[in-house]
Amino acid sequence: MKTIIVPTDFSATAFSAARYAAALAEKLNTTLTLFHAFPIPLSYSEVPVPPQVFTALQKDAEDFIEQAKKDLQAVIPAGLIIKTTICPGRLLTGLHELCEETEPYAVVMSSHGNTGLEHFLFGSETSSTLKHLSCPLIVVPRGATFKSPERILLACDLEDVKATVPADMIKDLVHTFNARLYVLHVHDSHDKPYNDEVMNGTADLQEMLADLHPSFHFTDSKDITETILRFVETNEIDLVIGFPKKRNLLENLFHKSKSKAIAEETFVPFFAFHEK
Repeated sequence: MKTIIVPTDFSATAFSAARYAAALAEKLNTTLTLFHAFPIPLSYSEVPVPPQVFTALQKDAEDFIEQAKKDLQAVIPAGLIIKTTICPGRLLTGLHELCEETEPYAVVMSSHGNTGLEHFLFGSETSSTLKHLSCPLIVVPRGATFKSPERILLACDLEDVKATVPADMIKDLVHTFNARLYVLHVHDSHDKPYNDEVMNGTADLQEMLADLHPSFHFTDSKDITETILRFVETNEIDLVIGFPKKRNLLENLFHKSKSKAIAEETFVPFFAFHEK
């Protein structure tokens, strides 16, 4: 059985993301794994760090994550299997290793965190994370509650579609929730918006997702982020699927949109796939 991994720093924001992930796991018939990476004590002199310090940090992490599990179980329906795992060291390293080991359905994180999670998600390592993480990353807005998506948007640049779009996973997601699929292509230049690559990509995607009967939409805009947000608002989209090849797309959707009010009021979870 697949699992959904939720990294946690034990903040209220991380707990909110865990509640969202738990509801999603129940719908997808997966388990849930709470994950925490605790710091390794470093010595800045010739005197080594006493082993008791590491033991104490590990014990604290174990206690905190077990309490987080109990707190989560108290507010979700009974029956969902919740696992916990901790590791010493950097969050990014530990998360990569856990994903390689467990091959999860996805990693779920909040778009805002109180400590290391936000730095991890939107710091200098973001592009590396999205490129090398061996599973999708689901980013949920702060305080979001789970809602079965009725309208799903696939934001796609239509480049090298057959090699990059995980059609089977998208089909499974759409079928699971009996959702309607929209495909949006935003062309950021007014020069030849419908070149051969775009047309070929459209044809390939139509063939790959034919049984979903997706609705295709094409537009020109210099501001891809705001265009996506406007589309989300206008069409009452519940979930966005995308392939953020540049870190500013994912960051802008939650942090730096020129239309901040739209982002805060209408934005929905973002399902970020790495390239196949």
